Amino acid sequence: MTGRVTRNIVFWLLMALYMNNGRSFLHPYFFAVLFTMLVSYGIPGYLHNLWLIPRFLVKRKTIQYVLLFLLLLTSTTVLSFYLTHFVNSRLVGLNYMGALKDVTMPYHAFPGLLMFALLAFGKFMADAVKNQHRLDNMEMEQLQSELSSLRSQINPHFLFNALNTIYGMARRTDEDTADAILKLSDILRHGLYECEDTEIYIEKEIMFVKQYVEFAQLRLYDKDKIKLTIDAATTHQKIAPLLLIPFIENAIKHGLGRDSGNSWVKVALSLHDNNLLFVCVNSNFSRYHTNESLSVNSGIGLKNVKRRLDLLYADKHTLDIQDGITSFSVTLNLQLT
Repeated sequence: MTGRVTRNIVFWLLMALYMNNGRSFLHPYFFAVLFTMLVSYGIPGYLHNLWLIPRFLVKRKTIQYVLLFLLLLTSTTVLSFYLTHFVNSRLVGLNYMGALKDVTMPYHAFPGLLMFALLAFGKFMADAVKNQHRLDNMEMEQLQSELSSLRSQINPHFLFNALNTIYGMARRTDEDTADAILKLSDILRHGLYECEDTEIYIEKEIMFVKQYVEFAQLRLYDKDKIKLTIDAATTHQKIAPLLLIPFIENAIKHGLGRDSGNSWVKVALSLHDNNLLFVCVNSNFSRYHTNESLSVNSGIGLKNVKRRLDLLYADKHTLDIQDGITSFSVTLNLQLT
């Protein structure tokens, strides 16, 4: 914004210097010329740039734009004609507009058209540069988000707990050890290979959620501490991979990490038509041990998935995070295609 304002100030100073017949900025007539140009062409020009173009031209309301533009040009022509004669009559030797000061009114439309064209060209160029910067930033954020996603696919914390779980099962010759290794293999396969695409079928993501929760339950004596409810038929919709897991991972980490007696995690996922509803709630006993708040800003995983949602589903999702006294909840509504 500051750069655009500076460019406009410089533009009008240079135009006033030119219309003042090359006389310096210190000449008494300079500010009279500057004021006259701003009134004659600046106000109509910015009205054209800031109102007509975005409200009508950009929205392809061509007829309304043409009619309003002709009305604005006519007003500018009349204003330029009378203001030029008034200023030249009051300031002897000003010679504002040069030879055009003595022409009939219709000829005053040409400098008006020229100023509209220059200001509009400047606006389009500035908007183009701004949009390019925005696209570059979005691409950079997308790359950073994908990198964070790749890093989170094999979470060291998860792998450490997974290996400890399998090790404990093996030491007590648990018959489910082989099944645990298979589940871990499936989880790693999904994280490493299934997520190479920008989107995957929703049933694959749901299957991964099941596998992830089932594996997390293996290390618990009371498997009901993690409850998963799924209400979704097989559909053709697709979703960005690993979009839901960070919420579940965060819930297990904080919901079961500190209090083994009363801790719990509840995950519910439903899919009807194209609307995905995901709810993840966990006990929030960490408040009694630390002063931390498990807000969306407390973990890299949650920051990453929130950024991915903003980039990939800008106008197609709502994310509600509630950090309560005894529970922490995430509710995600997502429109799939």
